[in-house]
Amino acid sequence: MTSTSFQRYAACFAVIIAAMMLISATALGQSRGKAKRVKVVKEREPKAAMRTRDCSVESELTSTEQAAILADHNKARMALKLPPLKWDCGLASMAQSWANAGKFRHRDDPSVGENLFVSNNASEPISTVVPDWLDEKPNYDAKSGDCLPDTVCTHYSQIMWRETTSVGCGINRHLTDKWLVFVVCNYSPAGNTGGPAY
Repeated sequence: MTSTSFQRYAACFAVIIAAMMLISATALGQSRGKAKRVKVVKEREPKAAMRTRDCSVESELTSTEQAAILADHNKARMALKLPPLKWDCGLASMAQSWANAGKFRHRDDPSVGENLFVSNNASEPISTVVPDWLDEKPNYDAKSGDCLPDTVCTHYSQIMWRETTSVGCGINRHLTDKWLVFVVCNYSPAGNTGGPAY
């Protein structure tokens, strides 16, 4: 092999080695770049709306009454093209527990919405409950999300709250004081959290 041939061979070999080193360095840089871009996602506590609720307290509403009260909610929501609500046994269990307590007041639990209904008619039909709450519609200012002065509208706005996806209700028909029937519906995610409902 002549010295000229050897020099050419050595030059080619040096070019090949340099190219291989460049390719390796580029690949290493890219893999390091990818490693830097990996996002660490911290595990978060599930939102209240997504938590699984205990369904151990069975609603005293019959299955027909449950279907009727859900249908009444969804008929009203459909009129405003809002997504339908789904029945949630955990919310129904919460509602039944509160109805069983027989105290006509809201619980202190901001993780759920709550509508209450009472009647002094022991045979009050379930079909009157949701329409009673919907009667508040004229009191509701849809632009501001507020009730008109000196009125109540929050039962209506909870039913119509766009982000609410689930409802469950319970009933107590065993009261003996002024009120003989007590209906509780709980909602998730809770409505009436600020701004317009829809």
